[in-house]
Amino acid sequence: TGPTSCESNFKATNQIKSLQKFKHLDDTGIFGSTCRHGIPLKFLNLRNMGERYVLAECLIDHFQQQFSKSNQKFIFLYDIACFLDAHIANPNNILYPYLERFTWAVSIFHAYAHTSKCQQKYHPRVIKSVGLTDGESLERLWSYLGKFAKTTKYMKFGHRLDIIGTALEFHYQKSVEKLANNLFKRYKNAKKVEHESLEKLSLLNQQHNIDFKLIEETIEKQKTSEYAFKHHLEGEHAYFELLMELRSINIETTKINNIKKKELLRKKHDNILKKIENYEISLSIPKTHRWDPMDSKYSAYLEFYCINQLSKFIDGLRKERNEYLFNSSYLYNEFHKGQKLASKIKNLNANALTNINKTIENYNQTREFLSSTQKKKYLTASIKNVLDNQSNFWISLDIILDENCNIPRIIMYNAIQNFNNLNRSKEEQELVKSEITRLVIFWLEQKELIEKAIKFQEKKDGIYCNLMKELDKISLNLEIAKNMKNKIFGDDDNNQNIIYDEDFNFIEEDEEERYEEENEEVEDKEEENEEEESEEEESEEKENKEEENED
Repeated sequence: TGPTSCESNFKATNQIKSLQKFKHLDDTGIFGSTCRHGIPLKFLNLRNMGERYVLAECLIDHFQQQFSKSNQKFIFLYDIACFLDAHIANPNNILYPYLERFTWAVSIFHAYAHTSKCQQKYHPRVIKSVGLTDGESLERLWSYLGKFAKTTKYMKFGHRLDIIGTALEFHYQKSVEKLANNLFKRYKNAKKVEHESLEKLSLLNQQHNIDFKLIEETIEKQKTSEYAFKHHLEGEHAYFELLMELRSINIETTKINNIKKKELLRKKHDNILKKIENYEISLSIPKTHRWDPMDSKYSAYLEFYCINQLSKFIDGLRKERNEYLFNSSYLYNEFHKGQKLASKIKNLNANALTNINKTIENYNQTREFLSSTQKKKYLTASIKNVLDNQSNFWISLDIILDENCNIPRIIMYNAIQNFNNLNRSKEEQELVKSEITRLVIFWLEQKELIEKAIKFQEKKDGIYCNLMKELDKISLNLEIAKNMKNKIFGDDDNNQNIIYDEDFNFIEEDEEERYEEENEEVEDKEEENEEEESEEEESEEKENKEEENED
């Protein structure tokens, strides 16, 4: 795979782990896709395999063939979209010719397991045209399908697929029927996010003089500086970084006794040495005058290198801390799911603590190379203050001035976050408007098809009855969609009258109540008719008996 801006190590798509985990199972899982509203689209049953890039490629290829016009674009949200992007960017990949049609984003909950540099590029709130889509619809779908796990795990292959297929079909139908209500709910939420974001941005502007122009400039500078450092770190800075890497490898080699690890380090040492020699040729530096990274005359390069390294360590500490705290909260949750899961979480926490301690050691060692002025900005790290997100260690990092705008990082971060939320909420409103319009057209077309089918039915048989029931259902969905469309487009004329915290009563429920009332009235009438008929029958019987007695 090609280079990626994310340096996190994920288990997803790890073939060795998946083979070890599932080697005793026939069916090893389901891999699938939904639209942004959580409606199931296409699913693959996995046999003797785990999660792989080829599965995602299979689904993507299916969609790009189904919508084959070059002007039709796709936005894919995936847990490890950063890695998949780099994988498909390989010229040998089958999807490489269609790369311009694809935009990638990491699903919003999983994004926090990625580095901050990765989030700057792949977080759904920074990507245009995504709206307020969170990309976690499959997680909600897995929660629904999880109810079938206990019953299907002992079934035969075909029977299991039938049950899961039926469950997905049912979920699909219900999702489509409720889509109009959900669109209106999304529209109200987008209005709420827009309102809250504007209020927060207005407050930041008053307190810190942060306007839209400054936010846009800061975002652009962050992108430019990250790109320059990641992809175009050239000349003397790149040469110095290689020298520091060589130095750290030499130090690590002296501490290791394992022969295999020493051999790996030796190969790494040789590769870096070749790169250093190439830079020395391009920079006209004789081998006899190779720089000593610890020499005082190279202090400016050293400080630049150390600050960038510290940023990486801080990202790692923040990610590991969040993972540790999340697992700990789940471990001591009253709704825990047994000893097996508790043991697994304890092992995860033990690994997280090991990683945190290693990163703390690297952080503190790198910090020692900073000047006294810079050391004040980066406090000494310890396991206690790293795990406490309210400690002075984290507070001091938050109040460091952003080099792009001279405003504390935490404040600028909040400004950028609200700015992105504002833009995405506006996009969401436009998306919902186009979607509700298409939904009304869809139900109109469905209604016409059913009406045509009814006309061709000569006999009032079972097919006719089913078509009439389907027509009633479609007519109800059409009425709901039209009502929602009127409400959504009507809100534009009454923006000042929007109540953001009002309870939303679904039209579908109102319609159902109306139909229930009508049914009750019909039932009451039927009961009255039955009573009248029974009274008539009783009177007839009495008359017959009287006639018999007279005879």
